[in-house]
Amino acid sequence: MHADLTRDRGSFLAPSLVGGFAATTVMASVWLITHLPWFGLPEQTAIPVILVAWLIAIAVFTANLSRRRALVVGLGSGLVSGLAGLVFFGSRLAPSANASGVSGGLVPNAPLLVLGFLGLSVVIGLAGGGIGRLLARSSTSDQPAAHWLARFALVTSAAVAPLIVIGGLVTSTQSGMAVPDWPNTYGSNMFLYPLGAHVQAGMQGGGKSYAQVFVEHAHRLFGAFVGLSAIVLLVFTMLVERRRWVRVLAWIVLILVGLQGVLGGMRVQIETLLSAEKVDGASKVGTILAACHGVLAQITVATIVALAVVLSDHFRALAPGQSVVEPRVSRRAKLLCTATLHASLLQLVFGAMYRHMRSNHALFAHIGLAVIVLVLAVIAGFTLASPPIRRSLVGPRVAMIGIALAVVATIQFLLGWIAFGAAGEAPTAATISQAAIRTLHHSNGALYLALAGAAFVWAKRLARPPLVAPSPA
Repeated sequence: MHADLTRDRGSFLAPSLVGGFAATTVMASVWLITHLPWFGLPEQTAIPVILVAWLIAIAVFTANLSRRRALVVGLGSGLVSGLAGLVFFGSRLAPSANASGVSGGLVPNAPLLVLGFLGLSVVIGLAGGGIGRLLARSSTSDQPAAHWLARFALVTSAAVAPLIVIGGLVTSTQSGMAVPDWPNTYGSNMFLYPLGAHVQAGMQGGGKSYAQVFVEHAHRLFGAFVGLSAIVLLVFTMLVERRRWVRVLAWIVLILVGLQGVLGGMRVQIETLLSAEKVDGASKVGTILAACHGVLAQITVATIVALAVVLSDHFRALAPGQSVVEPRVSRRAKLLCTATLHASLLQLVFGAMYRHMRSNHALFAHIGLAVIVLVLAVIAGFTLASPPIRRSLVGPRVAMIGIALAVVATIQFLLGWIAFGAAGEAPTAATISQAAIRTLHHSNGALYLALAGAAFVWAKRLARPPLVAPSPA
């Protein structure tokens, strides 16, 4: 194992990875919001907002460290965020696309731009670390590598959030085929395709609007960033984690993320190929693959969150086989959380079928299951928040997840009816408000499924029987 990651004190690499990827998540999310075509913010406004958000993210992170480490970890976080941020910065290295969406080559000063961006990341890291050092408490102690592994898993979970939101926008605006090739974008390297306010607002690509091209391509960039996060999470886990089954779960997360990317790319390649050959049903094949892509996306989110739960300090603090609550309560919690998760997965499938295929049968099944899921989620949530569990060693954490599960399930149920009544029946949202409602329902559904997965993991752990000592011979 790497000494810098496994020793308990003095390491700066592990917190720099956490701070760097957290800052990149914040920076990229603000970049996405400020560059959405519907807002039309000028570059002179968007860039300062992004830089300030980047600085604040590092400052807030380092403020929770000891003062003696804040500056060096801030420097490391800045550099890591700069390197990870190249996934998004590459769009600045290519000339603007033409009216057909095609761009080629690099701008003459591309190497200098990369060096300048990395230099800027170091400056922001030092500035953020300096601010954090002023705000940090001198009594804050250093944390072992396992703690930072748990935090990195949380950051990876957070990095998935903007990906899910923009994935919902892709479906709501029917932007899935706005870019007709993969892994390239209109023949250009995906990471070197110009995407931003400097691109012509009226650009058309293959009959699609610039807004659709932006949404689809940004979805790919965020997918690549989540893939990078999953790779780092796996390596980090293999270096620090000793539980074999947790290592296997980290591999499953990476495989799911990879499958998501490949499935999304296959949808584009297959539909483009079938359409070029004028095969009947080409769009239907693409729609089926898109629905599978949507279902797998939410399962992937839930699995990442489940990994974050088992890596958490609270979960790790429980000794193997340690009994937490009385068996009667734990068995009921496990049964309810298991039923909630399974019913939610089934409802997810019908929801994806309706969202992509507009099948009335799928809609009615989705609505019927929504009532069952809501009842199960509320009962399971309040069971996790019941006094016998709340009084246990991990009671406050588990109770918080239970209450959140019940609340988010209720919100999702209400959002579903709002989407049904106000978001229109056509596959493509007619207005920005309709697209926003559909995307909000989609994104909150991912949050709900993540909480259902977390509740299931905790309920399963609570129901673990205590170890029985062997009787003396």
